[in-house]
Amino acid sequence: IDYLSEQGYGQIYVLHPNVVKSTQGRFRQSRAKDDRMDARVIADLLRTDRHRFISYQPDQGLTCEIRSRINLIQFLTVQIVATSNRLWSILMRYYPTALNIFSGLDQLITLEFIQAYPTPQEATRLTFEEFQKFATAHRYYRKTEWLNCFQRLQAPQLTAQPEVVDAYSPQAKYLAENLESLLRTKTKLLKETETLFRTIADIKSRGIGIIYISHKLEEVKLIGDRITVLRDGLNVATVTAKDADLQQIISLMIGKELSRSHALRTTVAN
Repeated sequence: IDYLSEQGYGQIYVLHPNVVKSTQGRFRQSRAKDDRMDARVIADLLRTDRHRFISYQPDQGLTCEIRSRINLIQFLTVQIVATSNRLWSILMRYYPTALNIFSGLDQLITLEFIQAYPTPQEATRLTFEEFQKFATAHRYYRKTEWLNCFQRLQAPQLTAQPEVVDAYSPQAKYLAENLESLLRTKTKLLKETETLFRTIADIKSRGIGIIYISHKLEEVKLIGDRITVLRDGLNVATVTAKDADLQQIISLMIGKELSRSHALRTTVAN
């Protein structure tokens, strides 16, 4: 659509597929569908019912930039979830301890540890002094946790067969490296997107109204002043955006409290 607009087409109409589907009976009782008939239906709709449709208006530069970044962030999120799931299943096969040393696969320190020590044998040979050096080098400054992490590393664990370790450790190292890159890229994009959101805030401060459509609650919290939740046609609640908790908003939307597992899945997806 943007391409057609750039080529100088002044009036462009975007018709929802359901509109075309509900009108297919104009020329055929059987409602048989093919591209030629769809083109005829669309042309006839615009000839007879153009007043019902609003012509497409191209986005401004800021909107295009935000939309492209958000689309990329959503793509990266899907890749992160898929890569995390694959890495988790591989580690469970031969190296489950790596999942419990730190907080989880969404932490860079965990991924860096897997890359540095991709096998259980390499990890268990670590001394506490070497572990401290690793934590410091990778900016894991929670020193009160160092001993607990090291003790989890040294705890007895199931030992996989050498051929299993040899088969899966290169995959784990590769996936950890890939996942680390994805997480760093997403974090960078989120920071850049926040800068764009601040531009929106600047526009808003000048008294200019903005309509921003998104299904990401974090963006709603960043941009909005107040959040009004509608459910079943009723105004359920209005809360201040900066004070609203994501789980609170979701609970208002679905009409019940989130369970711990649902809350965890929501956090990982976001």
